[in-house]
Amino acid sequence: MEAFNLVGKDGNAFAVMGYVTNAMKTAYRDAAKNSDEDGMKTFGGSAQDAYTKDAMSSDYSHLICVSAEMIDKVNDYLCLEESYDEDDDYYDEDDDDWDQYVADNAYGSDTD
Repeated sequence: MEAFNLVGKDGNAFAVMGYVTNAMKTAYRDAAKNSDEDGMKTFGGSAQDAYTKDAMSSDYSHLICVSAEMIDKVNDYLCLEESYDEDDDYYDEDDDDWDQYVADNAYGSDTD
């Protein structure tokens, strides 16, 4: 199973909450299958209601923060890690080019 991730999903608030709630349901089913009472409590119906209430309690930024935290909990519980294709455009911080870019563009350098 691939890790849950909000990146690239529909950004509509209700779509985000639906996605997160579905992720919680997946974790709940796993907890129930393994008779894990803590997992069932963390991701069950009342937890889903609490998540939705909290997500809707403030602005969109709050909704995204609460949702990202819950997605992290689900992924941690299910032992899912995000995987990236080698073709993805993520920058490798260990890349020597990055180190050179930072060195060349550092604020307060002698060339300023």
